[in-house]
Amino acid sequence: EGAIRLLEVQPEGKRPMPAADWARGYGVGPGTRLE
Repeated sequence: EGAIRLLEVQPEGKRPMPAADWARGYGVGPGTRLE
């Protein structure tokens, strides 16, 4: 299957943030599958 690169994430009720910052805060590492 394909892959995407997240550049920006906006958690519900919060401001947009860089995806790298979001991933560090939520413990998401390279190769993690989000469903």
